[in-house]
Amino acid sequence: MQSNKIAIGRLKNADASVAARFFKGALKTLPYYSPETRDDIALYSSKNLRKDLKDRNLILLVVKDDKKIIGFISASSHKATGWIDYVLVDPNYRHRGIASSLIRNTERAMKRSTHKIWVDTSPDNLKAIKLFRKLGYKEIARLGRYHNQDKIIWEKSL
Repeated sequence: MQSNKIAIGRLKNADASVAARFFKGALKTLPYYSPETRDDIALYSSKNLRKDLKDRNLILLVVKDDKKIIGFISASSHKATGWIDYVLVDPNYRHRGIASSLIRNTERAMKRSTHKIWVDTSPDNLKAIKLFRKLGYKEIARLGRYHNQDKIIWEKSL
């Protein structure tokens, strides 16, 4: 059952294990799940997430319904450019603005140190394409077979 205690915030050390399980479970449901994507599961282990919490260039946000993680975003900034790595939302909570909230909160957090944000999507991920267009991202490139997958690169100026 879903409560009314849905909240967004920075990932905390105490939630790293739960976030790692959420990430792994969410990644496996993606239609473009591949060997390269599977490699990312190790990058988002609870041990690595705890270490990443200390990196000031990384943004790790979660959305919780009471204590259950239902959304996750990972982003980074380097030399005034931001990059959104993953936006994941529990399928039971989609179409409620959770992904949009995660992205907007990330943009606000990056605004102090970046002037643009990049993100990539699969050309088959029509929902993500629609979302990023709605949020003001512009397609800047199409890459064929990047990490064995076709990709669309998006950019938004802050």
